[in-house]
Amino acid sequence: MAEAAGQSAGFAMPGVDQVGIVVRNLDQAIEMYSSIWGIGPWDVQNVEFGDVTVRGKPASLKARIGFAQLGPVQIELIQPLEGRSIYDEHLETKGEGLHHLGFLVPDMEERVAEMERRGVAVLQSGRMGRKSGFAYMDTTQSAGVILEFIMASSGTVRYFESLKQLGKQT
Repeated sequence: MAEAAGQSAGFAMPGVDQVGIVVRNLDQAIEMYSSIWGIGPWDVQNVEFGDVTVRGKPASLKARIGFAQLGPVQIELIQPLEGRSIYDEHLETKGEGLHHLGFLVPDMEERVAEMERRGVAVLQSGRMGRKSGFAYMDTTQSAGVILEFIMASSGTVRYFESLKQLGKQT
């Protein structure tokens, strides 16, 4: 079978599950996305990332994050609060706006290893509990945006599905 143009054998990317946007003020951003574009309802969480590496160094981060559904895609608004992160770097160099595209994958560690074999470094990664995790890949030069692999644990998949259902009720 012939390989599709631009697709390497054994490494097909799934569809985009999440669009991540970095903001300075989460409440103002939610108000704007809700009133202008009708996006919502929002699930707002204060998140403390304890088991995180930023550019290969251990870090501790805090952020306020708002999640909403827009059709099949989750919108994630991220307001960094404490600790040095790639979110802060984005705000300093580019301002507010599109930060990453997220992909739910069942084999996150394998995907990260394959990207590293291809010369793509991990910018920031971490765990949320024992079975959930994420890894932001340094793809801004090659893809124009950071790509994030999100471990498709049962809890993460349930959360994504619950947002889809909440979005359908509005």
